[in-house]
Amino acid sequence: MGFNAHKWIKDFKFNRLNEMDRDRAGKPIKGFVPGDMFRSDFDYVGMLRYSAEMEIPEDLSQLSDPAFLETLNALFESYTDVNYHTEAQDLGIAIDWIEDAVKNDDVQKMRMELDRSTDYLEAHKKAAAKTLKDFVR
Repeated sequence: MGFNAHKWIKDFKFNRLNEMDRDRAGKPIKGFVPGDMFRSDFDYVGMLRYSAEMEIPEDLSQLSDPAFLETLNALFESYTDVNYHTEAQDLGIAIDWIEDAVKNDDVQKMRMELDRSTDYLEAHKKAAAKTLKDFVR
């Protein structure tokens, strides 16, 4: 039985990927859910991945859906609780635009505000993806 380079590389990659899903003590990290607050096994990779892969509704009326806004607020709270303020900045601005739009009676202005919020949500996704890329390196 000789050295199997292919198996070694495959095992190394598998173990390396698993390291990202474990805390410093080697225990599995519970998956991230928006609203999670700091704890010893906080899933930073999961939080960043959640944002980077977040689906932004194309239908502007779905942006103002109370459940979607609640999820965004919970996500923002998670980011700020673990001191990821840079990544949370655009998310917070997007939330402000959405909240302002919901209060607006002028449909034209409401659409503009919701449209503007999508720009900030996209910027948040990019910031999270960049930090995730740097984090995983």
